[in-house]
Amino acid sequence: MLIWHQSAAGTIRDSNQERWHLEEDLGLLILADGDGPAGNDLADLAIVALGRCARRLLPGSDRMTIVQTDKTHLHDHAQTTPLSEILESSWQEIELARVAMAGGASSNVHLAVAWVHQGCLFAGTLGRTGLIASVGGRIHRIEPAGLPTLAVATGVTDAPAAGTAATPVSQAIPRYIDPVPVTVGDWVMVCSQGILLSQPISEILPMTPLIHEDPERLTEALFRKASGRYDGDDRTLVLARFLPSDITRNMQSGRIISTDIDRRFRMPLWVPLLISAALAFIYALTSRHFTDHDE
Repeated sequence: MLIWHQSAAGTIRDSNQERWHLEEDLGLLILADGDGPAGNDLADLAIVALGRCARRLLPGSDRMTIVQTDKTHLHDHAQTTPLSEILESSWQEIELARVAMAGGASSNVHLAVAWVHQGCLFAGTLGRTGLIASVGGRIHRIEPAGLPTLAVATGVTDAPAAGTAATPVSQAIPRYIDPVPVTVGDWVMVCSQGILLSQPISEILPMTPLIHEDPERLTEALFRKASGRYDGDDRTLVLARFLPSDITRNMQSGRIISTDIDRRFRMPLWVPLLISAALAFIYALTSRHFTDHDE
């Protein structure tokens, strides 16, 4: 994946309790938004647990969900998919550790996860994080409900104060989008609560066409705009664009996949492989001809 990111600690905190991490060999992007006295530890633990659980799913698993591409579906309690398996398994580890952790009872961690697995994007959130994905020319989004409101137009801020207790994530419901096949140039963006407090997804969406022109500048602009409105909370924004290696990683043998180079053309993967083999054969014959001629 190609990654652009911005993150900063809020003015109401001593340190940034948010973490983002890319398990590049798995194609797994994680945003962990810690909250409370043990927020840092819970964020670190979540990243480790998600990576460990993802590695338990062997490449070529036959548990892939049938992909629906006719419309966008947003699920609470989604059908079993590789992502729901690792998220639920990881959350069990987090909850067990939270019980014995100092300050764990008054701490949370909010998660946003995007996983390119066997040529499909699996994406979901738990708690107060948000996610936008552009796959196959269609926008998919997950926006948390119940965030405090920032009345930026009037300058009145109803933002959470330091130490304010949020709804326990253990009571939250994971939300998923249906897995969808990805092509080169598709992208996913994950946002922490601090970004969404002052810049909801509805404001971000009109700007996303600029991702194909200057993703770095757009990422910086979105982050700067959100921070200018409210910088009290930690803020993290991560944008990832998919590469050919992400699409072919862990692909089941025998599956035909497509590559889409910046949407200029599309072809099955076996076509360039066949062309490469033909060129190699012609080169071998040509080399042999010149060798025989020299002799």
